[in-house]
Amino acid sequence: MNAQKIGFAVSVFVAAVLILAFLMVIGYSTDFLAFYTAGRIVLNGDGSKLFDYRTQLQIERRYTDAPVPYYHAAPEALLFLPFAALNYPTAYLFWAVANLLFFGVCIHVLRSWFLRLSLYDLLLLAGAVLIPFLAALSLGQDSFLSLTIYALSFKSFDKGEEVKSGSLLGLGLFKPQLVLPFLVLALARRRFRAAAGFLATAAGFILTSFAVVGVKATLAYPALLLKLNQKSVLASYYVEPHRMPNLRGLAWTLFSDRIDQLTFNLGVAVVSLLLILWSATRAKKDAAVDFSLCLLATLLVSWHFHLHDLVLLMIPALLLLAETELLSRWGLFLRASLVLTLVLEVIPWAALARIQFSGICVPLLLLLWGSGNIRYLKGAERKAT
Repeated sequence: MNAQKIGFAVSVFVAAVLILAFLMVIGYSTDFLAFYTAGRIVLNGDGSKLFDYRTQLQIERRYTDAPVPYYHAAPEALLFLPFAALNYPTAYLFWAVANLLFFGVCIHVLRSWFLRLSLYDLLLLAGAVLIPFLAALSLGQDSFLSLTIYALSFKSFDKGEEVKSGSLLGLGLFKPQLVLPFLVLALARRRFRAAAGFLATAAGFILTSFAVVGVKATLAYPALLLKLNQKSVLASYYVEPHRMPNLRGLAWTLFSDRIDQLTFNLGVAVVSLLLILWSATRAKKDAAVDFSLCLLATLLVSWHFHLHDLVLLMIPALLLLAETELLSRWGLFLRASLVLTLVLEVIPWAALARIQFSGICVPLLLLLWGSGNIRYLKGAERKAT
Protein backbone atom coordinates (compact mmCIF):
# COMPACT_ATOMS: atom_id res chain seq x y z
CA MET A 1 0.00 0.00 0.00
CA ASN A 2 1.61 3.30 -1.07
CA ALA A 3 2.01 6.47 0.96
CA GLN A 4 -0.78 8.29 -0.89
CA LYS A 5 -3.33 5.67 0.08
CA ILE A 6 -2.13 5.70 3.68
CA GLY A 7 -2.35 9.48 3.78
CA PHE A 8 -5.83 9.49 2.29
CA ALA A 9 -7.10 6.84 4.70
CA VAL A 10 -5.65 8.65 7.72
CA SER A 11 -7.08 11.98 6.52
CA VAL A 12 -10.56 10.50 6.16
CA PHE A 13 -10.27 8.90 9.57
CA VAL A 14 -9.18 12.12 11.28
CA ALA A 15 -11.88 14.14 9.49
CA ALA A 16 -14.56 11.69 10.62
CA VAL A 17 -13.22 11.80 14.17
CA LEU A 18 -13.31 15.60 14.22
CA ILE A 19 -16.90 15.73 13.06
CA LEU A 20 -18.07 13.05 15.47
CA ALA A 21 -16.08 14.40 18.40
CA PHE A 22 -17.43 17.91 18.19
CA LEU A 23 -20.97 16.61 17.72
CA MET A 24 -20.48 14.61 20.91
CA VAL A 25 -19.28 17.63 22.88
CA ILE A 26 -22.00 19.87 24.21
CA GLY A 27 -20.83 22.55 26.60
CA TYR A 28 -17.57 22.12 28.48
CA SER A 29 -15.40 19.07 28.93
CA THR A 30 -15.11 18.36 32.64
CA ASP A 31 -11.93 16.29 32.17
CA PHE A 32 -10.02 19.10 30.49
CA LEU A 33 -11.31 21.46 33.14
CA ALA A 34 -9.14 19.65 35.71
CA PHE A 35 -6.02 20.33 33.61
CA TYR A 36 -7.07 23.90 32.94
CA THR A 37 -7.60 24.43 36.66
CA ALA A 38 -4.15 23.01 37.46
CA GLY A 39 -2.61 25.46 35.00
CA ARG A 40 -4.57 28.36 36.51
CA ILE A 41 -3.44 27.50 40.04
CA VAL A 42 0.24 27.43 39.05
CA LEU A 43 -0.17 30.54 36.88
CA ASN A 44 -1.63 32.36 39.88
CA GLY A 45 1.45 31.49 41.95
CA ASP A 46 -0.40 29.02 44.19
CA GLY A 47 1.55 25.90 43.21
CA SER A 48 1.65 24.64 46.81
CA LYS A 49 -2.16 24.42 46.67
CA LEU A 50 -2.27 22.46 43.41
CA PHE A 51 -3.73 19.37 45.07
CA ASP A 52 -6.00 21.27 47.45
CA TYR A 53 -9.52 20.34 46.42
CA ARG A 54 -11.07 23.55 47.79
CA THR A 55 -8.70 25.66 45.72
CA GLN A 56 -9.56 23.64 42.62
CA LEU A 57 -13.25 23.92 43.40
CA GLN A 58 -13.15 27.72 43.55
CA ILE A 59 -11.98 27.82 39.93
CA GLU A 60 -14.06 24.98 38.53
CA ARG A 61 -17.35 26.25 39.97
CA ARG A 62 -17.16 29.11 37.50
CA TYR A 63 -17.56 26.68 34.61
CA THR A 64 -19.49 23.64 35.80
CA ASP A 65 -21.66 22.17 38.53
CA ALA A 66 -19.78 18.87 38.31
CA PRO A 67 -16.16 19.66 39.22
CA VAL A 68 -13.42 17.10 38.67
CA PRO A 69 -10.30 17.07 40.86
CA TYR A 70 -6.80 17.27 39.40
CA TYR A 71 -4.68 14.36 40.63
CA HIS A 72 -1.97 13.86 37.98
CA ALA A 73 1.66 14.50 38.90
CA ALA A 74 2.56 18.15 39.45
CA PRO A 75 4.98 18.60 36.50
CA GLU A 76 2.15 18.03 34.03
CA ALA A 77 0.50 21.24 35.24
CA LEU A 78 3.34 23.18 33.58
CA LEU A 79 2.16 21.90 30.19
CA PHE A 80 -1.15 23.68 30.69
CA LEU A 81 0.24 27.09 31.64
CA PRO A 82 -0.20 28.49 28.08
CA PHE A 83 -3.77 27.18 27.96
CA ALA A 84 -4.60 28.58 31.40
CA ALA A 85 -3.77 32.06 30.09
CA LEU A 86 -6.75 31.79 27.69
CA ASN A 87 -10.46 31.75 28.42
CA TYR A 88 -11.77 28.25 28.97
CA PRO A 89 -13.61 27.59 25.65
CA THR A 90 -10.63 28.83 23.64
CA ALA A 91 -8.22 26.79 25.75
CA TYR A 92 -10.30 23.66 25.18
CA LEU A 93 -10.25 24.14 21.40
CA PHE A 94 -6.50 24.77 21.36
CA TRP A 95 -5.95 21.64 23.47
CA ALA A 96 -8.03 19.64 20.99
CA VAL A 97 -5.76 20.90 18.20
CA ALA A 98 -2.71 20.00 20.30
CA ASN A 99 -4.06 16.48 20.77
CA LEU A 100 -4.47 16.09 17.01
CA LEU A 101 -0.89 17.28 16.58
CA PHE A 102 0.27 14.69 19.11
CA PHE A 103 -1.55 12.06 17.11
CA GLY A 104 0.06 13.35 13.92
CA VAL A 105 3.48 13.01 15.52
CA CYS A 106 2.69 9.40 16.36
CA ILE A 107 1.66 8.70 12.76
CA HIS A 108 4.91 10.28 11.54
CA VAL A 109 7.11 8.42 14.02
CA LEU A 110 5.49 5.07 13.20
CA ARG A 111 4.92 5.76 9.49
CA SER A 112 7.10 2.87 8.31
CA TRP A 113 4.89 0.47 10.24
CA PHE A 114 1.69 1.99 8.87
CA LEU A 115 3.02 1.57 5.33
CA ARG A 116 3.30 -2.16 5.91
CA LEU A 117 -0.42 -2.58 6.62
CA SER A 118 -3.00 -3.67 4.09
CA LEU A 119 -6.15 -1.58 3.75
CA TYR A 120 -8.04 -4.26 5.70
CA ASP A 121 -5.57 -4.09 8.60
CA LEU A 122 -5.58 -0.30 8.56
CA LEU A 123 -9.37 -0.24 8.87
CA LEU A 124 -9.25 -2.87 11.61
CA LEU A 125 -6.72 -0.81 13.53
CA ALA A 126 -8.80 2.36 13.10
CA GLY A 127 -11.91 0.56 14.31
CA ALA A 128 -10.19 -0.88 17.38
CA VAL A 129 -9.02 2.53 18.63
CA LEU A 130 -11.86 4.71 17.33
CA ILE A 131 -13.95 4.79 20.53
CA PRO A 132 -10.95 5.49 22.82
CA PHE A 133 -9.79 8.11 20.29
CA LEU A 134 -13.16 9.86 20.38
CA ALA A 135 -13.30 9.68 24.17
CA ALA A 136 -9.81 11.12 24.62
CA LEU A 137 -10.40 13.92 22.09
CA SER A 138 -13.86 14.96 23.19
CA LEU A 139 -13.05 14.85 26.92
CA GLY A 140 -9.88 16.86 26.45
CA GLN A 141 -7.83 14.12 28.06
CA ASP A 142 -4.02 13.75 27.96
CA SER A 143 -4.01 10.22 26.52
CA PHE A 144 -2.51 11.40 23.22
CA LEU A 145 0.49 12.72 25.14
CA SER A 146 1.01 9.25 26.63
CA LEU A 147 0.64 7.77 23.15
CA THR A 148 3.29 10.12 21.75
CA ILE A 149 5.71 9.29 24.55
CA TYR A 150 5.30 5.55 23.95
CA ALA A 151 5.70 5.99 20.18
CA LEU A 152 8.95 7.91 20.62
CA SER A 153 10.16 5.40 23.20
CA PHE A 154 9.51 2.50 20.83
CA LYS A 155 11.31 4.28 17.98
CA SER A 156 14.41 4.53 20.14
CA PHE A 157 14.01 0.96 21.40
CA ASP A 158 13.77 -0.31 17.82
CA LYS A 159 17.06 1.45 17.03
CA GLY A 160 18.76 -0.19 20.01
CA GLU A 161 18.97 3.11 21.91
CA GLU A 162 17.83 1.70 25.26
CA VAL A 163 18.95 4.60 27.46
CA LYS A 164 17.08 7.09 25.28
CA SER A 165 14.04 4.81 25.14
CA GLY A 166 13.90 4.56 28.93
CA SER A 167 14.45 8.30 29.35
CA LEU A 168 11.55 9.09 27.03
CA LEU A 169 9.30 6.60 28.79
CA GLY A 170 10.02 8.35 32.09
CA LEU A 171 8.24 11.43 30.74
CA GLY A 172 5.01 9.45 31.11
CA LEU A 173 5.21 9.53 34.90
CA PHE A 174 2.32 11.99 35.03
CA LYS A 175 0.35 8.71 34.82
CA PRO A 176 2.68 6.42 36.82
CA GLN A 177 0.42 3.39 36.57
CA LEU A 178 0.88 3.37 32.79
CA VAL A 179 4.70 3.34 32.82
CA LEU A 180 5.93 1.79 36.09
CA PRO A 181 4.94 -1.79 35.12
CA PHE A 182 6.97 -1.28 31.94
CA LEU A 183 9.95 -0.34 34.13
CA VAL A 184 9.45 -3.49 36.23
CA LEU A 185 9.51 -5.59 33.06
CA ALA A 186 12.70 -3.85 31.91
CA LEU A 187 14.37 -4.68 35.21
CA ALA A 188 13.10 -8.27 35.14
CA ARG A 189 14.62 -8.68 31.68
CA ARG A 190 17.89 -7.08 32.80
CA ARG A 191 17.53 -4.12 30.48
CA PHE A 192 19.41 -2.00 32.99
CA ARG A 193 20.37 0.71 30.52
CA ALA A 194 16.71 1.41 29.75
CA ALA A 195 15.93 1.37 33.47
CA ALA A 196 18.78 3.79 34.16
CA GLY A 197 17.45 6.21 31.56
CA PHE A 198 13.97 5.95 33.07
CA LEU A 199 15.23 6.59 36.61
CA ALA A 200 17.25 9.61 35.45
CA THR A 201 14.10 11.17 33.99
CA ALA A 202 12.18 10.20 37.14
CA ALA A 203 14.71 12.09 39.26
CA GLY A 204 14.19 15.18 37.12
CA PHE A 205 10.44 14.66 37.41
CA ILE A 206 10.63 14.67 41.21
CA LEU A 207 12.84 17.77 41.30
CA THR A 208 10.39 19.55 39.00
CA SER A 209 7.57 18.60 41.34
CA PHE A 210 9.51 20.09 44.25
CA ALA A 211 9.78 23.33 42.29
CA VAL A 212 6.08 23.39 41.34
CA VAL A 213 4.30 22.36 44.56
CA GLY A 214 7.05 22.05 47.16
CA VAL A 215 8.59 19.12 49.00
CA LYS A 216 5.67 18.58 51.38
CA ALA A 217 3.00 18.32 48.65
CA THR A 218 5.24 16.09 46.54
CA LEU A 219 5.80 13.65 49.40
CA ALA A 220 2.06 13.65 50.13
CA TYR A 221 1.19 12.83 46.51
CA PRO A 222 1.16 9.01 46.95
CA ALA A 223 -1.46 9.41 49.69
CA LEU A 224 -3.58 11.43 47.27
CA LEU A 225 -3.44 8.59 44.75
CA LEU A 226 -4.80 6.22 47.39
CA LYS A 227 -7.95 8.34 47.54
CA LEU A 228 -8.76 7.17 44.02
CA ASN A 229 -9.60 3.77 45.53
CA GLN A 230 -11.47 4.97 48.62
CA LYS A 231 -14.98 6.15 47.88
CA SER A 232 -15.64 6.89 51.53
CA VAL A 233 -12.70 9.32 51.77
CA LEU A 234 -13.63 11.68 48.94
CA ALA A 235 -16.20 10.63 46.38
CA SER A 236 -14.94 13.16 43.82
CA TYR A 237 -11.71 11.19 43.42
CA TYR A 238 -13.31 7.77 43.21
CA VAL A 239 -13.74 5.99 39.88
CA GLU A 240 -15.85 2.85 39.64
CA PRO A 241 -13.44 -0.02 38.81
CA HIS A 242 -15.97 -1.84 36.63
CA ARG A 243 -15.51 0.92 34.05
CA MET A 244 -11.82 0.05 33.64
CA PRO A 245 -10.72 -2.28 30.80
CA ASN A 246 -7.96 -3.96 32.83
CA LEU A 247 -7.50 -6.86 35.26
CA ARG A 248 -8.80 -4.85 38.19
CA GLY A 249 -11.92 -3.83 36.27
CA LEU A 250 -12.71 -7.39 35.18
CA ALA A 251 -12.07 -8.77 38.67
CA TRP A 252 -14.30 -6.09 40.20
CA THR A 253 -17.11 -7.00 37.84
CA LEU A 254 -16.84 -10.69 38.67
CA PHE A 255 -15.95 -10.77 42.38
CA SER A 256 -16.48 -7.42 44.13
CA ASP A 257 -19.79 -8.45 45.72
CA ARG A 258 -18.39 -11.79 46.92
CA ILE A 259 -15.20 -10.87 48.81
CA ASP A 260 -14.00 -8.06 51.07
CA GLN A 261 -11.93 -5.13 49.77
CA LEU A 262 -8.61 -6.26 51.27
CA THR A 263 -8.87 -9.76 49.82
CA PHE A 264 -9.87 -8.32 46.48
CA ASN A 265 -6.90 -5.92 46.33
CA LEU A 266 -4.44 -8.63 47.36
CA GLY A 267 -5.88 -11.04 44.81
CA VAL A 268 -5.60 -8.54 41.95
CA ALA A 269 -2.05 -7.66 43.03
CA VAL A 270 -0.99 -11.32 43.05
CA VAL A 271 -2.54 -12.02 39.64
CA SER A 272 -0.94 -8.85 38.25
CA LEU A 273 2.46 -9.93 39.56
CA LEU A 274 2.07 -13.38 38.01
CA LEU A 275 1.14 -11.80 34.68
CA ILE A 276 4.23 -9.55 34.86
CA LEU A 277 6.44 -12.55 35.64
CA TRP A 278 4.94 -14.52 32.75
CA SER A 279 5.52 -11.60 30.39
CA ALA A 280 9.10 -11.27 31.61
CA THR A 281 9.82 -14.87 30.60
CA ARG A 282 8.43 -14.28 27.11
CA ALA A 283 11.09 -11.85 25.91
CA LYS A 284 11.31 -11.68 22.11
CA LYS A 285 14.24 -10.96 19.83
CA ASP A 286 11.93 -8.98 17.57
CA ALA A 287 11.78 -5.44 18.99
CA ALA A 288 8.23 -4.73 17.78
CA VAL A 289 6.71 -7.86 19.28
CA ASP A 290 8.71 -7.48 22.50
CA PHE A 291 7.63 -3.87 22.98
CA SER A 292 4.02 -4.81 22.23
CA LEU A 293 4.14 -7.59 24.80
CA CYS A 294 5.45 -5.24 27.50
CA LEU A 295 2.93 -2.50 26.70
CA LEU A 296 -0.04 -4.88 26.71
CA ALA A 297 1.07 -6.29 30.07
CA THR A 298 1.40 -2.74 31.41
CA LEU A 299 -2.13 -1.82 30.35
CA LEU A 300 -3.58 -4.97 31.88
CA VAL A 301 -1.97 -4.59 35.30
CA SER A 302 -2.45 -0.81 35.51
CA TRP A 303 -4.48 -0.17 38.63
CA HIS A 304 -6.22 2.93 37.32
CA PHE A 305 -7.16 2.76 33.67
CA HIS A 306 -9.86 4.50 31.61
CA LEU A 307 -11.39 3.89 28.21
CA HIS A 308 -9.64 6.97 26.79
CA ASP A 309 -6.28 5.50 27.88
CA LEU A 310 -7.02 2.55 25.60
CA VAL A 311 -5.83 4.74 22.72
CA LEU A 312 -2.43 3.27 23.71
CA LEU A 313 -3.63 0.01 22.17
CA MET A 314 -2.81 1.60 18.81
CA ILE A 315 0.90 0.87 19.22
CA PRO A 316 0.86 -2.88 20.00
CA ALA A 317 -2.02 -3.42 17.56
CA LEU A 318 -0.12 -1.62 14.78
CA LEU A 319 3.13 -3.45 15.44
CA LEU A 320 1.53 -6.89 15.72
CA LEU A 321 -0.53 -6.39 12.55
CA ALA A 322 2.58 -5.28 10.68
CA GLU A 323 4.57 -8.27 11.92
CA THR A 324 2.10 -11.06 11.14
CA GLU A 325 0.60 -12.39 7.94
CA LEU A 326 -3.17 -12.02 7.62
CA LEU A 327 -3.78 -15.71 6.90
CA SER A 328 -1.21 -17.16 9.30
CA ARG A 329 -2.39 -18.87 12.46
CA TRP A 330 -1.18 -16.13 14.80
CA GLY A 331 -2.18 -13.44 12.34
CA LEU A 332 -5.78 -14.64 12.36
CA PHE A 333 -5.75 -15.01 16.15
CA LEU A 334 -4.49 -11.47 16.75
CA ARG A 335 -6.92 -9.96 14.25
CA ALA A 336 -9.83 -11.86 15.78
CA SER A 337 -8.83 -10.44 19.19
CA LEU A 338 -8.90 -6.91 17.76
CA VAL A 339 -12.32 -7.54 16.23
CA LEU A 340 -13.54 -8.67 19.66
CA THR A 341 -12.12 -5.47 21.15
CA LEU A 342 -14.11 -3.42 18.65
CA VAL A 343 -17.30 -5.38 19.34
CA LEU A 344 -16.98 -4.88 23.10
CA GLU A 345 -16.38 -1.15 22.62
CA VAL A 346 -19.51 -0.54 20.55
CA ILE A 347 -21.92 -3.08 22.05
CA PRO A 348 -25.06 -1.44 23.54
CA TRP A 349 -23.94 -1.28 27.15
CA ALA A 350 -27.42 -0.40 28.39
CA ALA A 351 -28.21 -4.10 28.01
CA LEU A 352 -25.07 -5.13 29.91
CA ALA A 353 -24.73 -2.34 32.45
CA ARG A 354 -22.76 -4.42 34.96
CA ILE A 355 -20.08 -5.40 32.46
CA GLN A 356 -19.62 -1.95 30.91
CA PHE A 357 -16.05 -1.67 29.60
CA SER A 358 -14.29 -4.14 31.89
CA GLY A 359 -14.97 -6.92 29.40
CA ILE A 360 -12.42 -5.36 27.03
CA CYS A 361 -9.82 -6.89 29.34
CA VAL A 362 -10.56 -10.29 27.73
CA PRO A 363 -9.35 -9.45 24.18
CA LEU A 364 -6.39 -7.60 25.70
CA LEU A 365 -5.45 -10.81 27.51
CA LEU A 366 -5.80 -12.70 24.24
CA LEU A 367 -3.54 -10.18 22.49
CA LEU A 368 -0.97 -10.53 25.26
CA TRP A 369 -1.07 -14.32 25.09
CA GLY A 370 -0.78 -14.22 21.32
CA SER A 371 2.16 -11.83 21.32
CA GLY A 372 3.87 -13.97 23.93
CA ASN A 373 3.52 -17.10 21.82
CA ILE A 374 4.17 -15.86 18.28
CA ARG A 375 6.82 -18.01 16.63
CA TYR A 376 6.90 -16.87 13.02
CA LEU A 377 6.76 -13.33 11.69
CA LYS A 378 6.00 -11.66 8.37
CA GLY A 379 8.63 -11.66 5.66
CA ALA A 380 10.34 -14.92 6.52
CA GLU A 381 9.88 -17.92 8.74
CA ARG A 382 12.25 -16.56 11.36
CA LYS A 383 11.79 -17.42 14.99
CA ALA A 384 11.13 -14.54 17.33
CA THR A 385 12.17 -16.45 20.42
